Amino acid sequence: MFVDFNGKHSRRNHLEIQKEMETSTTKIVNMVKVAKLFAPQGGPIIVAQIENEYGNFMKGYGAAGKKYIEWCAKMAVAQNISVPPMVYLFALYLQNTNIISKNINCFIKTILLHLVQINTCNGFYRDNFKPNNLKSPKMWTENWTEWFKLWGSKDPHRTAEYTAFAVARFFQMGGVLNTYYMYHGGTKLGCTSDGLYITTSYDYDAPLDEFSI
Repeated sequence: MFVDFNGKHSRRNHLEIQKEMETSTTKIVNMVKVAKLFAPQGGPIIVAQIENEYGNFMKGYGAAGKKYIEWCAKMAVAQNISVPPMVYLFALYLQNTNIISKNINCFIKTILLHLVQINTCNGFYRDNFKPNNLKSPKMWTENWTEWFKLWGSKDPHRTAEYTAFAVARFFQMGGVLNTYYMYHGGTKLGCTSDGLYITTSYDYDAPLDEFSI
């Protein structure tokens, strides 16, 4: 999200904005703690994310961007949430893999876990992914159930069998975490699309479609 506060960008190193961000983050974290939703409390939350795809913008912000993301990591750790705080920092091009007649862009996510970087992976098939550290867990943070729907193109479709096979292979090859992108599709009725020629449907051929079917 981009918000302008008196000429100051919401995702750069500005103390006024950081103070507001920390206030809102602390409020949300405290609400989750009270509800006992973090894993050590018996809840379902095993990781918390404080930023998203910031690597796409950080380079353009120079030193201010680096200071901001360092502050984000430290602020997240200081929340003492008892689960790993994650900063989705980079979306870097890794390789092209020919899968189902498509060139798939695979990305690296950099996670700041108590200021230690752990890379994870996205894509359709990632059983061959290897973390950058032998002590790091092998995690698949975006198992793509399909792709965006484009105007004039066929409906994207990936069978449940393909997805299940990919997950089985990933765990067979040492994987410890798999999450889907997306598991429940949606529709932005009355809104514009996210990109050129992309429909307002964000169904992604997910197991649960935009109508929860």
